[in-house]
Amino acid sequence: MVSSKGIRQAPHGIDRSVSGNRPLLVRNALGRSIAAGIFRVEHRLIDRRKGEITVAKDDPEICPLRGSGLRARLVQSRDPSMSGTEPLDDSVDNWITAGWWLNKTGTPVTYFRSQWKVPKPPSTDRGQLVFLFNGREPRLDSVRTILQPVLTWGRYGSRWTVLSYLYPTIGTNPGQTEPVEVCPGDVLTGVIRLIGQGASGFSYRCEFEGICGTALTVHDIPQLVYCVVTLEADEAGCGNTPYELKAPSDYPNARRTRFRRIRVETGTSVARLNWRPCNYLEKLPTYYGAHTKVVSRSATNGRVDIYYARRGCLSW
Repeated sequence: MVSSKGIRQAPHGIDRSVSGNRPLLVRNALGRSIAAGIFRVEHRLIDRRKGEITVAKDDPEICPLRGSGLRARLVQSRDPSMSGTEPLDDSVDNWITAGWWLNKTGTPVTYFRSQWKVPKPPSTDRGQLVFLFNGREPRLDSVRTILQPVLTWGRYGSRWTVLSYLYPTIGTNPGQTEPVEVCPGDVLTGVIRLIGQGASGFSYRCEFEGICGTALTVHDIPQLVYCVVTLEADEAGCGNTPYELKAPSDYPNARRTRFRRIRVETGTSVARLNWRPCNYLEKLPTYYGAHTKVVSRSATNGRVDIYYARRGCLSW
């Protein structure tokens, strides 16, 4: 509901705890998205399930909630020129750095491929989870979900595994495939194909090419308009998102991972891409330097590099 002060009161999950930097989707009192990014929030009033706040006016730079004592100042937007249209990780996720592209061609993306190599494992093992993936997301005003072929460390023990995810799942679709172990140096090719569309939604197939058991087919979901390549990581005891891991050595023991051979097709044509980097932690005092660099915006042989830490941070 919306109060007389123009603040949408969440039905539950309200949190009035200490302030800090948070990834948020900011909406006005009518529910229209006006900004997405990292916000500095004071005396915050947030529905933690949704990672949203509602403001009384369309001001994404300084967002006072009248009568509430809350102020949310934009620290980092996905792209200042595209406020309100950028993909946003949910408050339950901890995206470290990513590259993304929004399809505004009017034709659905039919094919999205990226290739990368399994890096060396982290040199420290604290039970942290590391995720590397190329993925697809719907628009912000649609159902929140992501379809992704994922390389993960730590989720199934101290090893690298691959599987395909639809998270959160939609309808009767399966949420994931079974994990398959892979080794450092293995070359992975993650592919997401559009295989059908109709009045009830879109159907996709997500898999790692050449790895049996990783194919996930989903039906009747919203059109996926974003293409992303992402480093995500989680570690117990680090605090509320976004947060840095406890040490640089908790990341893969490598300088970077190259997402290469990126190919995006819209219908029977290749798309004109404009990949944009987003580094979620660079405003934090413990930021180790993980970042994204767009090397090539080619739609047939593109490349986006994800760096884990500054040189000298790791112990190798």
